[in-house]
Amino acid sequence: MRSVIRMIDLSEGIDFIGSRQIGKVVRERIEKEIEDGVSTITIDFADIKSVTQSFVDEVIGILIRKYGASFIKDRVLLVNHNEDIRSTFNFVASYSRKKTA
Repeated sequence: MRSVIRMIDLSEGIDFIGSRQIGKVVRERIEKEIEDGVSTITIDFADIKSVTQSFVDEVIGILIRKYGASFIKDRVLLVNHNEDIRSTFNFVASYSRKKTA
């Protein structure tokens, strides 16, 4: 089973995601889908230009600290993201991995 989370829908059409509140919605959806046996969760950033570190920490940082980096890497896929978004996710993933070591 696969699932797609379209960020533009959650951000109500705004191309910038900066709140932990939206991050919490995304994370809770991912956690529910993991529990329900969804094998791959795709986060689609089409039409999103930027995200904040706090949004990414609320999603990926907490998941990495809870499940481990390799588990999340195998289950959560980012698509249609620009270099700034990728860079923010990489930064948060890096310091979250250190917190689990």
